Amino acid sequence: MAHTNEQAARIASAGIQILFDSPTNQQFALLTPDQEAALSENYVCQFFEEHEGLHAVRFCTSWSTRDEDVDALCASIAQL
Repeated sequence: MAHTNEQAARIASAGIQILFDSPTNQQFALLTPDQEAALSENYVCQFFEEHEGLHAVRFCTSWSTRDEDVDALCASIAQL
């Protein structure tokens, strides 16, 4: 489980606003609709709820989440 939580923590620290602190393999980010659309082109993120005009989306990692996949997601987040 440590691997999944470490990968999720990397996503949380990638420079996006996080809805609430989650020490689990799930991270809930706040994105504009355009940011969500841009990330959804290459990544799976699940719309969770609307929050003050932003979309709360869920990113979930697993035992099979690769470092290079999280690296790519973090790079994409940095370009938003």
